[in-house]
Amino acid sequence: MRMVGVVQFSGMDIQQQILLSAFDLELHTKPSSSNWTQVYSDLFKKFACITPATNVPWETTFGHVVGYGAGYYSYLYAKVIASEIWQALFQKDPTSRASGDRLRSDFLIYGGSRDPKELITSLVGQDMSVRSYLGDAGILDDGEQHAKENRERFKFLF
Repeated sequence: MRMVGVVQFSGMDIQQQILLSAFDLELHTKPSSSNWTQVYSDLFKKFACITPATNVPWETTFGHVVGYGAGYYSYLYAKVIASEIWQALFQKDPTSRASGDRLRSDFLIYGGSRDPKELITSLVGQDMSVRSYLGDAGILDDGEQHAKENRERFKFLF
């Protein structure tokens, strides 16, 4: 069983990534005349588990604003994909040659030439789900109290 603090900080890290992803999307969809401090503050209240400090321009600390073009969410997306692949192929035997060969021949070999969702679904044998990622982070683990408490908090992900 994981320590509660580890799970809480995993959850906070995921919340921070969701917050920054949402802010990045807002930056690229709202008029440039928007009050970015207010936009960030509103998103912080929606996605974070702590109360934001007032009159602090937190958005100025987000160094990935330039160069991502509303693509910051790809960090979380990549973690979800990695968790799906880990659980399907490597969790039981991380050094499995057969699993590595399958990853290469059924997924990596195609580069960007095929639909990634179809490749992942075929590779792991099911549709992608954020549940694997949240389970790896220790947030979802059926039967444990912390999982029940966090399900309501993360219901927007399901």
